[in-house]
Amino acid sequence: MIHAPFIKDSTQRRRALAPTTFGMNPAVAEQLTGRGIDPRDYAETLKLVHADERLRRVHRGAAFSSAILPTEDAGADRIAAVRAQFGSELRRFAEFALSPNDVRVRQLIQQAALAAHDEDSIADIWCPNQLVDVGEGEIKLRDRATRLQRRDTRVGPRSRAVQVGDEVSAGTYKCEVHSAEATVNRQVNRIAPDIENRMTAAMHARTDLSFNHEIEVAVTLMTSGSYAASNTKTIAAGAQWNGGASADPIDDCQDAIAGCTGHPTHAVMGLLTWQAAQANDELKAIVGTRPDNAGLLRAEEFALYWGLQGVLVSRRQYIDDGASAYSWMYGSASIAFLRVSRNEEERTFMRNYMLRQGAMGYVSTTYPKPDEGGYGVDVEKVTVEKVPKVIDNTYGYLLINARQ
Repeated sequence: MIHAPFIKDSTQRRRALAPTTFGMNPAVAEQLTGRGIDPRDYAETLKLVHADERLRRVHRGAAFSSAILPTEDAGADRIAAVRAQFGSELRRFAEFALSPNDVRVRQLIQQAALAAHDEDSIADIWCPNQLVDVGEGEIKLRDRATRLQRRDTRVGPRSRAVQVGDEVSAGTYKCEVHSAEATVNRQVNRIAPDIENRMTAAMHARTDLSFNHEIEVAVTLMTSGSYAASNTKTIAAGAQWNGGASADPIDDCQDAIAGCTGHPTHAVMGLLTWQAAQANDELKAIVGTRPDNAGLLRAEEFALYWGLQGVLVSRRQYIDDGASAYSWMYGSASIAFLRVSRNEEERTFMRNYMLRQGAMGYVSTTYPKPDEGGYGVDVEKVTVEKVPKVIDNTYGYLLINARQ
């Protein structure tokens, strides 16, 4: 008897890859089960994480799937933030006419620099900060191989117990000094102690440091050399997600999930890559199946389908040194799947080591330049010592060339 080969058409394929009753990819659910994790319970936990993230982003005025849109007037926003958060202190200090270098004023300016969080940045989510007490040292992490090592634990009447290693040095770090400064013109600010303008200048310097830090770590993230050789995949021409005849984003993402040593927690990409995913008919048909999504692929569904805590999409651009054109900070065709942990003893793909000083690692200082302009200027300088490091290059997977 001759058995005809089983031919699976697109409808059967989509049915086989359809989300489980709890919204997850069947292969991912099977992998989680193999790791000793109940996929149904894990999916419920992820839904709570997504709901919490959605509420926080709505509170900040952003959608779940993207960073906040760039503001049209960042300077005005910083002034408004200073007045909203420190208004009472500003009025009290103005009444006392304190010197700009008074220790209490310096503390207030330092607080302003700390409060100037870059709302557009997603770097702190996937590349967590770790404060360290010394600027140079060893990275100590739990060793996965040590924990999984089989040992003969039998002992004789006078023999010693088997020694179990808890951790192993995974390299070293050496913080580098980064500094930015902004000026306050005394001719414009003839009213002493002009604290508000000093605080605004400190916030400006801090956000500039944050912006350039994100450029540094994003370029590292989207560079194939940051990953193990087996943890990258270049999608061939004609197989890109937004129109390739042989596009198979489900297979590509399954390769990435399976290729990570630890199950990934986040997917990180630029806006154009996310739009390529949204344009793929198969992804929309398989993943975007909620009745309230209006036929669109949403980041929350994408995250749940792949068992991720979050999908981070950035629309940020920058101008590189010596260039005039804009570049996408997180690239325009790549997507990174990462295992992220804030636990200092656990492995993660990447971590930013910051020297413990000032306000959460940032130090604000002031110095005058009396020889500039008619009345001189005062400089607000913000400094941080930090170094981002790839901790485990098998805890991430990079899909390259996903978009035409």
